[in-house]
Amino acid sequence: MQRRIVDYGTDQAGEPIAVLDCGHPQHIRDNPPFINRPWIHTEQGRGGMLGTVLECMRCEEEPRTWRSLALGDGLLAEGPLREIEEAFATAFADAGRPLSMAVWKRHDLENSLHCEVSVYFSPGADSVARAFDARPCAKPARANLELLGGDARSWEVLL
Repeated sequence: MQRRIVDYGTDQAGEPIAVLDCGHPQHIRDNPPFINRPWIHTEQGRGGMLGTVLECMRCEEEPRTWRSLALGDGLLAEGPLREIEEAFATAFADAGRPLSMAVWKRHDLENSLHCEVSVYFSPGADSVARAFDARPCAKPARANLELLGGDARSWEVLL
């Protein structure tokens, strides 16, 4: 999947990486004659390549299924919401805080006399969603969603 370069860094071994707009790191080696990236050696060269696209291998490997969990009455949902938020925060930090990993909540007043709360897990948050037995669903509409966990830039990347 094509993703834009938003930053640079190095991995634990000191190898150069590009940080992509999905939040994933991508190695950017200069290994002629197979890979020619002389621009990685200078700050000016790297700066000139910000915004260009690379193929993100991790996005290609990640599951593409959104998941949702109906928590029911809003008055009773606060405890489960805290549990989801805590579990997600740990998994999010362990994964390196990727933009592809987020969880949203929605308070729905239209279909009931009481406020109903639902939680939506992005495909990158699949392990957390499965831990709470969330069911596959369509990608949610943005209307009335609130980010429960993840990077605020996930709105742009995922929705």
